[in-house]
Amino acid sequence: DYQIDLVLLGTRGLSNVKRFLLGSTSDWVMREAPCSVLLVRDKLSQVTMGEKSAKIILATDGSSNALSTVQMLGLLTCKTPPNVTVTHVVGRPAYLEGWHWGTVKGTFTSLAEQLLEKAQAEGANHLEEISQRVQALGMKVDTMLPKGDPAEEIVKIAERSKATLIMVGSKGFMGGTLVPLGGVVRKIARYAPCSVWLTRPGKFGKKG
Repeated sequence: DYQIDLVLLGTRGLSNVKRFLLGSTSDWVMREAPCSVLLVRDKLSQVTMGEKSAKIILATDGSSNALSTVQMLGLLTCKTPPNVTVTHVVGRPAYLEGWHWGTVKGTFTSLAEQLLEKAQAEGANHLEEISQRVQALGMKVDTMLPKGDPAEEIVKIAERSKATLIMVGSKGFMGGTLVPLGGVVRKIARYAPCSVWLTRPGKFGKKG
């Protein structure tokens, strides 16, 4: 009603089991808010106060939504420039799972490999484009192109790198209607060991 640009929500540090049952308020706001949402866990305040450099994971699905996420990344003000890992997970398309029989198995396997190779090449090109945009913000950048389930791989990267913040985009609105929040983003928000910034295209991103 008030044309809000960003909603900030705090959440306590939770065990893996309790994260699955992420508070109904947090879960509902992330799903239904027409704007970006920042789910804050305790590590974020340490970097904004300059105690240490932030470790940020910018997760992209290869779509144009990543550009809005980079714009919002540029709005962060940290005393020490953050280290950013731009990642895109190459997932196996659902329609390739178990869809073969009899003598066509070899042909099917060859087709599946070609599709996955194409997806990996497109992902690498996308990572290069986004990493250049992040570098233009004066931030240190690494890229990662893992394979597997997107949510699981992103959470694993966050755990291994002891990340401070995961930034992940959502489509926002299409035809004036809010696009439902995908399962990947919700899983990341539930299981991530750090703060999660869900970015939706809108006025706030354009200000960057």
